[in-house]
Amino acid sequence: MRSSGARHQVFDVAVFGSGLAGLSCARRLAVSGQKVVVVEKAKELGGHLLPFERSGATFEVGLHYIADTQPGSHFATSLEKLEINLEQISLDKEFETLIFESNEDRLFDAGRTFSYSSPSREFSEKLKQEFPDQQQSIQKYFDLLELVWSVARQLKFPVKIKDVLRIAMAQPGKGKLLSLATSTLSDVFDDCDLSPQLREILAVHHVLIGVPPSRVSAFLHMTVQRYYFEHAGFVRGGGRAMIAALMHPQVEYRSGVDATFERVHDCASVEPGVRWRLSLPTGESLFAKS
Repeated sequence: MRSSGARHQVFDVAVFGSGLAGLSCARRLAVSGQKVVVVEKAKELGGHLLPFERSGATFEVGLHYIADTQPGSHFATSLEKLEINLEQISLDKEFETLIFESNEDRLFDAGRTFSYSSPSREFSEKLKQEFPDQQQSIQKYFDLLELVWSVARQLKFPVKIKDVLRIAMAQPGKGKLLSLATSTLSDVFDDCDLSPQLREILAVHHVLIGVPPSRVSAFLHMTVQRYYFEHAGFVRGGGRAMIAALMHPQVEYRSGVDATFERVHDCASVEPGVRWRLSLPTGESLFAKS
């Protein structure tokens, strides 16, 4: 950070918002030597990484589950690039429990529960025991899941379509993979001849965010679903531990600030390269190059 007068501070980059993306971006820039300021409207830094407490229990609404924390995974690689080290712990094998309420369809009795568990093959067997008349349909669904995973596990972020196609075309089941690329989750359920109850269980993660199976990409669903079963883990300390780890000593953090910003064209008197002015309620101005 460089001072340009009593009321002016100049940064290489200004980051708006201090959620996972904002804090990660600011830290990565700081690690590379950039001068960064993070501006957050809320009183506390963290965004959706922040948990909340009710009746003595802590609820992690953002960082509640990490699918793959093993060395070489996307998550582990991201931590390395950010130069942070977090203690990772394994979740219970039954890592998520669904509690069904009675509805007009009467698919399940009110209060019926069903738990997701890892690894995927054990979850598959659990479903077969619960729905013995659907064993072939369940096996077909999980075979497709593994077929998609044979491609997804080789992808590196940022994912490029050409890489997806290149890897898919090298697989024995390339014909089926290409058909899945243009199919919806409903198409997969129909192809596997799954019962309404199984559809309800297997589509729950999309229903939670208000997207029906008829609008969900089959390939996307199966990638996300399979990822859920891969090395279920969590960060010890939860979201607050992640926030603390992402903060960098060379980054300036401003929380509880309702700042406005505008593009400026002539700030040579401040510092060459300045393009943005952030105006704070206190009357202070911050300047940034990007």
